[in-house]
Amino acid sequence: MLGNRFIESVSPKKIKNTVWIEWSALLQLRLGNDAEAVFYKRNKRFQEQIPDAAILACDVVIGFDTSSWILAERCKQLRKRFILDVSIGHPRSKELVYDVLKKKYPNWREHIQSKSKHLIDLEESEMLLADTLVVPSSFVKKTYTDHGIPENKININPFGTSIVSGIRNSSQKVVDEKIKFLFFGALTARKGLPLLLEAWESINTDNAVLTIAGYGKMPDSISLPRNIVNKGVVLKEEIRSLYESHHVFVFPSNFEGFAQVQIEAATFGLPIIGTFNSGVTELVEDGISGFIITPNDLPALVSAMKYFIENPTHISKMSKLIKMKGDQFSWDAYGERWVNILKREFKN
Repeated sequence: MLGNRFIESVSPKKIKNTVWIEWSALLQLRLGNDAEAVFYKRNKRFQEQIPDAAILACDVVIGFDTSSWILAERCKQLRKRFILDVSIGHPRSKELVYDVLKKKYPNWREHIQSKSKHLIDLEESEMLLADTLVVPSSFVKKTYTDHGIPENKININPFGTSIVSGIRNSSQKVVDEKIKFLFFGALTARKGLPLLLEAWESINTDNAVLTIAGYGKMPDSISLPRNIVNKGVVLKEEIRSLYESHHVFVFPSNFEGFAQVQIEAATFGLPIIGTFNSGVTELVEDGISGFIITPNDLPALVSAMKYFIENPTHISKMSKLIKMKGDQFSWDAYGERWVNILKREFKN
C-alpha cells in the first residue's frame, strides 16, 4: 500500500514524508481498530507535523478534505491563502443519501456507515476557512452550495486518469453477439448495485449479460439473477481486458465526487449509463454518448439498459463519441487546470 504513496516523476527533494504516521495507521487498521478513529488520529498528527516555516514559505496552501481543519486554521492565523481540494460531495448531503439507502435496502445496511457529527463539523470548518474550494464535478458543487458555500468560491476541476495513455487508437465498440454490460466499483448500496440487480431481474433477457466486478462482499441474503457474472476483485493488469471485453458501462451510483471508473470506461469506448450524483455529467451527453438518470430511479435504469439491448447498432456511434470525450480527461489536463486556478489565487 505504501508503494501508491510515492511518485517517481517528482524529485524526493520536493517531498517531505511522514511515513511513520502512515505505518502507525495501517497497523491500527490491521489490529481491527475503528477506521474512522484511526484516520482522524492520522490526519490530526499529519497536520500538526507541518512546521510554520513551510506554510510561511508558500504563496498558496492546498489541503485535502477531511484532513485540513487544523491546517486551514493555521493558514488563517499566518495570513496565507488556503485552497481546499474536495474529493466527494458535502458530508451532510451524503448522510441524507445514506438515510434513504438504509431504509430502501435494509439488507445492505452494514455497508452504509454514517460519519460522526464531530468529524462532519471538522469538515465544515475546513470549507468555511478555505478561500477557495476545488471540486471534481457539478454534482459536488451543488451539494456544497446547497449547504451554504458561495458559488463563486468553488472551482470545478474534473479528475483525470492514467489509463488514458497508450489506448487512444483502440477501436470503437461493435456488438457481434450479446450485449455485455459492465459494473465496476465497490459492491455497495452507495454505488447503486442493489438497484442494478433489481433492474436486471426486471429486464430478464437472454440477449445480454451483466458483469459486476470490484472489491467488497454482497450480503449473504442476496442471490444474483440469471445471466450475471460476479468477477469480484480485478487486478490492475486485468483492467484493460475487462473494459475491452464489454460494450456498455453501467454505474447508477448514489453519491460520488467524480467516479474515475467512468473516465476509464469512456477511454475504452463504452457508452455510459450513470447518474448526476456519479459526476457523469462532466463526461456524458445524455442520449448521445450514454444516459444520465436520476439516482434510485428503477424505471429510468431499466429503460436505459433496454435501449442498448433493443438498439445494438447504436452502440458503435455512441462508442466513438464517448471515447473522444474520455480522451480529454488526462492527468496532464487536470494539472493544467490546477495551474490556472493557482494563478488566479496568486493574483488575489
